[in-house]
Formats: sequence, C-alpha cells, structure tokens
Amino acid sequence: MLPAALQEEQTQKSERSAESLREKIEALNAVFVEQDRQMFSDVSTLSFRNAEAKAHHRQLIQGLQSQLQAAEGDVAVAETDLATTRAAKEHELQQSKEALHHLQKDVEKMTFEFAEILTDTAEKVMERVSMSHGSWAAEQKRRSLDGRLQDESAAFFEAPPVDPPLDVVEP
Repeated sequence: MLPAALQEEQTQKSERSAESLREKIEALNAVFVEQDRQMFSDVSTLSFRNAEAKAHHRQLIQGLQSQLQAAEGDVAVAETDLATTRAAKEHELQQSKEALHHLQKDVEKMTFEFAEILTDTAEKVMERVSMSHGSWAAEQKRRSLDGRLQDESAAFFEAPPVDPPLDVVEP
C-alpha cells in the first residue's frame, strides 16, 4: 500500500478539491438564485406589460367595434333614405311625364281649335271683303276681286315656261 504521507497528501488534495468544488457549487447556486430572482422579476414585468397590452387592445377592439356598428347603422339609414328618395323622385318623374302628356294633348287640342277659329275668321273676313269689294266694284263698274284673283291665278299656272339663261350650256 501507499505510504501514509502520500495517502495523507492525496486525502488533503481530495479535501481541497472537494472544498473548491463546494465553493464553486455554492457560487453557481448563488448565481442561479440571483438569475431566478431576476428572471422572476422580468417575467413579472413582462406579464404586467402583457396584461396592460391585452387590456389596451381589448379597448381598441371594443372602440372599433362600436364605431363599426355605428357606421353600419349610418349605412343602413343612408340606404333607407336613398330608397325613399329614389321612390319619391320616380313618383315625381312619373307625375311630371303624365302632366307633360296631358299638356301635349291640351296644346294639340287648342291648336286644332285655334286653326278652326282662324279658318272661320278668315272665311268671315273673305266674305266681308268680297261683299265690300263687290259693292265697290258694282259702284265703280269693275270686276269683283274674286274674279280678278281667279283670272290671275289661272294665268300664273298656265304661264309658259321661262327660257333658260343664255350663259347656261346644255349638254
């Protein structure tokens, strides 16, 4: 076996190594405890910030949802107003078309009535002129206006054709 001094020296080296390892383990344990404490603090801070962010986002979502609902309500009201206005305007347009059609019929009727009135008036005027001129022609011993107009009309329609100008060359 080994001499006692050598054995003793190895024992001391082992004890010193063991002591050194214990110190390293305690130092590592202290570092782990400190990191655990710091990690717990960081996790707590992050959890708190996460909870705040979630609450903030929930509020934003609720606000946006309420705005969306209000906008959808406004759109529904606008669509209803649009449909109502469209129906009213179409009704007004239809009434205007009917009134215009009625007015056109009235204007056409009045045009025919006016034409009849003008024809009657023209006939009466012609009768008066004929009578007045007939009595004047009888006093003056001349032909009546009607007779002269008939002669001139017949002469106009029976007139020979006018000769073409000399500067026009016929092919």
